[in-house]
Amino acid sequence: MKKLLFFLGIMMSTYYYSQTNFVNGYFIDANNNKIECLIKNYDWANIPNQIEYKLSDESNVETIDFGRMKAFRIYDTPHYYKKATVMVDFNAKRKEVAPVEQSVVLRVLIEGKASLYNINTIFFYQKDDGEIKQLLFKEYLEGIKNYKDNWFRTELINELECGDNAAKIKKIAYEKKDMLSFFRNYNECTFSNFTDYTIVKSGMPKYNLKIQSGVSFNNFSKDINFLSLKGDAAVPYSFSTDPAFQASFAIGVEFEGILPFNNDNWSIYVSPNLQIYNNTYSKTHYSVYNDKYEAGWAPSTGTIVRSYSYDFEVYTESQYYFLELPIGARRYFYISPSSRIFIEGSFGVIVPLKVTDRIELNQINTDPKAPPYMLDGNEFNPIITSTTKFGAGYTFQNKFSISAQYSLYKRISNIHGNSISIMLGYRLF
Repeated sequence: MKKLLFFLGIMMSTYYYSQTNFVNGYFIDANNNKIECLIKNYDWANIPNQIEYKLSDESNVETIDFGRMKAFRIYDTPHYYKKATVMVDFNAKRKEVAPVEQSVVLRVLIEGKASLYNINTIFFYQKDDGEIKQLLFKEYLEGIKNYKDNWFRTELINELECGDNAAKIKKIAYEKKDMLSFFRNYNECTFSNFTDYTIVKSGMPKYNLKIQSGVSFNNFSKDINFLSLKGDAAVPYSFSTDPAFQASFAIGVEFEGILPFNNDNWSIYVSPNLQIYNNTYSKTHYSVYNDKYEAGWAPSTGTIVRSYSYDFEVYTESQYYFLELPIGARRYFYISPSSRIFIEGSFGVIVPLKVTDRIELNQINTDPKAPPYMLDGNEFNPIITSTTKFGAGYTFQNKFSISAQYSLYKRISNIHGNSISIMLGYRLF
């Protein structure tokens, strides 16, 4: 197993480096030269410190960081970053305003008469070719009371008031959505040309709906409960059958949402599916239950204690209908533009729907001292349980998929164990 995991890790790493393309872009070097090139697009969620680039398809790959460049941009993407020296206060949880001068890398969101930048959740703006300034926001605790200081609203009213936007500024939240809307409206209000780098057309669907069917290979044991009737007492006891390898049919749908970063290589999904499990089991179980009884008394040894046990021929017939509702995350790795492999993990619940169960216990080699017994407590248990899955798969032409999933543990009513599922999928849209 360790060797397999090691091999998969190497394979995933190889695909990770091969699945990201070099695309058209440029960078500005330390001497203000604009270098048109091909930049490896990792679709960064956070601001990168360096880039890999090639001057042509045949050129060697080179690396440059923000110590040697001032800006870079990848065309037709939201990835435009520039270095600037600004006064910035990174501590939004402290009441006191204590800006310090720092050289930082900013993500360019909107560029125009009024430009908008950010570093994660901190926003900056620039009017015309003036100084880049922080839009200051503080949220902090004093005692048990929470305070918000919206300094940025005053800055916007003083510097970027246009038309009737003053009333809107009083309600604007310190969030990307609100900031983008405000700066778009201001540039439009001032009849200025501007570029919104957050608006990028994409040919990739952001949501997928699949139909799926397949088979689960289950390795399940069944709990069998009975009572040992000792005099007036009924002693409950249970045992489990040996694991039985049995396939079950599955059919369902999958709703997948593509996350908007890292070249659409991450997604979350929910995959409800109905499964039907049938099994017949027959085996002899020895010494299922052992107990002791007093057999008499002897002068040399005192009380004579002997033991007895139950040996059963066990026969069961089972049919289970249950619903699985897994919610998970998936990571894709490109092999070619039309095919990808993926790894995934999920956590979900199992909802038993219907159980048909027949259990027979036939005692063999009957010990005359063994008390009678009776089956008890084997009724359908509709309790909802949880399960965790890990898997891998392959998609072709962005339409067809096949995946294998391993469930660490399942319990459906009175059966339990692990399983491996093979699922085929077809994307409707």
